[in-house]
Amino acid sequence: MARLLNTHGLLAFLAVAEHGSINAAAEQLHVSQPALTRTIRELEEQLGARLFERNAKGVTLTDFGFGILGHARRLRAELELIERNARAHVSGKRRHLAIGAVPVHPVALVAKAIVDLYAAENVAVSVVVGSQAEMIELLKAAKVEMVLGPLLTHKDSTGLVQELINYEEFGFYCRPDHPLAHSAAPTAAELGAARWILGGRDTTPRARIDAHFAQAGVILDVPLETEDVNLRRSIVTQSQFVSAFQTHHVFNEVRAGTLAKIAYVQIEERQPIGCIRIAEPTELSQRLVALLRQTYDSTPLASPAPSFRSP
Repeated sequence: MARLLNTHGLLAFLAVAEHGSINAAAEQLHVSQPALTRTIRELEEQLGARLFERNAKGVTLTDFGFGILGHARRLRAELELIERNARAHVSGKRRHLAIGAVPVHPVALVAKAIVDLYAAENVAVSVVVGSQAEMIELLKAAKVEMVLGPLLTHKDSTGLVQELINYEEFGFYCRPDHPLAHSAAPTAAELGAARWILGGRDTTPRARIDAHFAQAGVILDVPLETEDVNLRRSIVTQSQFVSAFQTHHVFNEVRAGTLAKIAYVQIEERQPIGCIRIAEPTELSQRLVALLRQTYDSTPLASPAPSFRSP
């Protein structure tokens, strides 16, 4: 029977990898530098390969070390979850689910899913909101069990398990009484005749919109420019201006009937959004994802999404 790896050694390895320094990791772990160095050496001997290259600034991961980094993070996440569940069991408290959220999912849909989860499971839920980079760091540090937000498509997704929930859509919006709101298939020229409020010309969305209409020989009339979504949304709801928003920016306004989506599909884009984890999903996290899917599917603004998991 194969000898099991030393859990303590793997957690020590993870601390050194994340700090980039044995001294800094030793301080965090409250052990001496020689003791931590010995632990890492013993783990390397057990694995039969070097985990770090030493240099003047500290240590860097070898290719082998980088390869097991995700496994070590999943182990820490599982151990953190075991500890939280054990504490809840001993104290008689309800189970706990910690979530990181990137403000992409429509707030009303996430709120409904969380309330439904609490009603069904009597679970304590804590939600931290921030940028995608911030939430991924919390996930890697096992501070949250899952992150709700855009799915990653670059190298930072290494070692993460991603699960699609739905798509975030981009489109053009106006007041319900605007002529464009009643057109079944408006042309680029018709949109070019409207007055627009958009972000600055140096922003990626604005450049993409301008380039699209330029191909049709249309130059948009944009007398107002601002990156502030709240201000753009407020101006559009109170005027005959047209603007571009992602679904979550105007979800509540469309549902309340104060904004309408223009049926112009030539430039619409769909961004996959969902759940990102390191460890295997728990019963609670699976239940929340299922509730989110149900909520999206029962909402007119939501597009049907297939259920799959991508590594």
